[in-house]
Amino acid sequence: MITQMINPVWVEVKCRMCGTVYTIAVEENDFYDWQNGKCIQDAMPYLTADERELLISHTCGDCWAEMFSCIGGD
Repeated sequence: MITQMINPVWVEVKCRMCGTVYTIAVEENDFYDWQNGKCIQDAMPYLTADERELLISHTCGDCWAEMFSCIGGD
């Protein structure tokens, strides 16, 4: 996570599976870049993989893990 944002925006995202609402802080320009075609991992490398996935698919990390737990090999 970056320590200080210049133009932060807070994005609220509701997980489509469990309904939990998450708030993610991102740089305004980074969000704009992503919305205009830049790969999310390049636009917002300071977010965790779970945060980026939540923005992309509206699926939180816990629900994602549950959906694909049968693939894990345990």
